[in-house]
Amino acid sequence: MAATALAATSAVIPPKLDNSENNSLDMAEMTEILRGFYEDFNSETNYLLIGLYVPVIILAMTANILVIIVVFKYQYMRSVTNYFVVNLSVADLLVTIICMPMAVSQAVSIIWVYGELMCKLFFYLQGVAVAASVFTITAMSIDRYLAIRSPIAFRRVFNRKSTIIVIAGLWIVALSIFAPVLRAVTLQSPIMDLDNITLAGQWGSDEPGLQMPKPPTFYVCSEDFKPLGIRAHIFGTACFVLVYAVPGFIVIMAYSMMGRTLCARKPPFDCDSIEGSASSQQGFRLVRERRRVAWILLLLAVLFALCWLPYNVLRLLVDLGVVREGRIISDVLSYCLFLGHANSALNPVVYCFMTRNFRRSVAEILCRGNYGLARRKPHRKAISPAKECNDEDCNVLVTSKKSHRHSHSSRSSSSSSHSRIHRGSYDAGKQSSLISNDEQRFM
Repeated sequence: MAATALAATSAVIPPKLDNSENNSLDMAEMTEILRGFYEDFNSETNYLLIGLYVPVIILAMTANILVIIVVFKYQYMRSVTNYFVVNLSVADLLVTIICMPMAVSQAVSIIWVYGELMCKLFFYLQGVAVAASVFTITAMSIDRYLAIRSPIAFRRVFNRKSTIIVIAGLWIVALSIFAPVLRAVTLQSPIMDLDNITLAGQWGSDEPGLQMPKPPTFYVCSEDFKPLGIRAHIFGTACFVLVYAVPGFIVIMAYSMMGRTLCARKPPFDCDSIEGSASSQQGFRLVRERRRVAWILLLLAVLFALCWLPYNVLRLLVDLGVVREGRIISDVLSYCLFLGHANSALNPVVYCFMTRNFRRSVAEILCRGNYGLARRKPHRKAISPAKECNDEDCNVLVTSKKSHRHSHSSRSSSSSSHSRIHRGSYDAGKQSSLISNDEQRFM
């Protein structure tokens, strides 16, 4: 199966049931085998895995919802980069709402009790959400590279409308890649799948020596690509290449060229000739902000690759038959899958802790309750949420206002003998503002 889609839940019929030489089994032996098989699937609850999932689900749900609210609530946060961030949060929420609870249920018992529809949706949407996250991170790396390489020309073409089209295209590709999963994943019952076996007797027979209690019927969510004419290991390898290897190569190349560009090029607008001017400060600030944005997005890509690498590699080895899937490998796959799911909680944490505007906006939302209480006190004047928080991060526009006042005072205090230089500084500042619009919104 696809390296990013299915966990180790395939039901494997014990070797004793695959009796090609002797197509007949004793009823007592058959009952013993099936009961042992049932007990193996309905084994002890994995409390450790459940304990790991619960806080991750809560954190991922809360943090990703906050990210989406911040971007759509505040106009200044609606940038091209942040639209990709919202798309990443939507994919993470999909994993959190559907895939993580099902994984917790599988930690309790691998027996599937949610019906065939949820069986198909669970594995299909997990693959789609992971693919959408990978493609979004790849698009973000390309966006940042082109914005740094040729910012003005790129921004004229790559606007918000085209970004939405790109995001829609990413989801269409992700949905298409994993479409075969909807047909291949089905509910299977080891007890009912005995067409090629003849039993020496029957359950519930009236004859004294043949009356045996029938083992309980149970179902597991499993895959079967044979009706589609697809080999499972070929499909798994293709998904690994399309969803992990190729995007990973693109991200590595984009950030490598991005780092080379940022380190090799001088700050824009040739600030050496007008040292100390507003343009010089804007130029250096622009380069610094671009580097910070690039480092943050690179961190997202690295975290994603590290979180999903163990599961992808181990799942691929199982699909290729290099590693035999048994009880130990199934347990290891469950923990590797948890590590991949945990990435859905790490992404919004990175946004909030490493970007100023996200911190300020989240703080403003969280501090509104305190602000409302403060306004009810008669002896205190009405103050802004930023002051009530007693934290500079609550003030969204402090930096931009100070920068504007400093730039205005620098221009107004200049002498007439340097008017041409300051005119050039003003034009360069306007150009810098155009280029760094997304960086300021993201940061």
